[in-house]
Amino acid sequence: MSTLQLLSTNFCHGGEVRKYSHMSDTISGTLADSAGEGPSKMQFNVFVPPAALAGKKVPVPGHLPGRAHLQRGHRLPQGVRPAEGPGRAWDRVRRARHLPRGLAPVEGDRDNWDLGVGAGFYVDATVAKWVAGGYKMFSYVNHELPAVLGQLDILNGKMSIMGHSMGGHGALISALKNPGAFQSVSAFAPICHPTQCPWGKKGFGAYLGSEDQAAWAAYDATLLASAYQHPESGARLPMLVDQGEEDNFLKAGQLLPEALQKAVAAGTPAAEHIDATIRLHPRYDHSYYFIQSFAEEHVAFHAKHLGC
Repeated sequence: MSTLQLLSTNFCHGGEVRKYSHMSDTISGTLADSAGEGPSKMQFNVFVPPAALAGKKVPVPGHLPGRAHLQRGHRLPQGVRPAEGPGRAWDRVRRARHLPRGLAPVEGDRDNWDLGVGAGFYVDATVAKWVAGGYKMFSYVNHELPAVLGQLDILNGKMSIMGHSMGGHGALISALKNPGAFQSVSAFAPICHPTQCPWGKKGFGAYLGSEDQAAWAAYDATLLASAYQHPESGARLPMLVDQGEEDNFLKAGQLLPEALQKAVAAGTPAAEHIDATIRLHPRYDHSYYFIQSFAEEHVAFHAKHLGC
């Protein structure tokens, strides 16, 4: 595992926002970055709260942004911040996102705003050209990155995860594919059933192969929820999903929260292992104004389950 390098520190809300970089063993397709400075390192920011600065070990909620965050260069952001409980929540969540950089552009990906650099669906690609480009963000987010963060020596081992849109999909599948790894999961307007929506069919077909339906199912939150089993007897995974009813992507059939809601409804096998709250909100859309309106509740939700 590569060593973290501290790039900068900024005082923020009584704590510090630190920028780090490291060479990834997982994203093996990283190439020279857009500035031509040689092999690109993975970079991320992390908010270190006052309690951690004082020596207390703290939990960490991760944040996975969606496609709209990913339109500057070759960025696949993923956000995380050690938790200090609710309050002034979203400002710190947004400031504390990771910024892994340097995925290799793949031929044709610039022609599709919803495919390629910045739209990797948080899956591990199996199709050769995407593998060569380093599209293994599921493994990076769920395996390498937690180990790298352990080098900070301020974390108590508890994690939760949240995300928006494509990042909401990433958060859901991360929790559902790793039973017991996260104390809670939440999402704003996530892609809930990608095997059955246009975005998912396009992305999964490209990254995982158009004929490999089993591989597709392995990254579908609705299908994963249906089969989810919590590793602790009698315990359930806390899940919170918020969706705006005026979301254009909802109306276009891209998000399909109704499928996830049906999969985890009371009386289903999944309900024995997942404690899900899925809320629809009149008048709200897909924007960050929607996120801002409910972010405080999401942070409070995770703080409760992280023991903050």
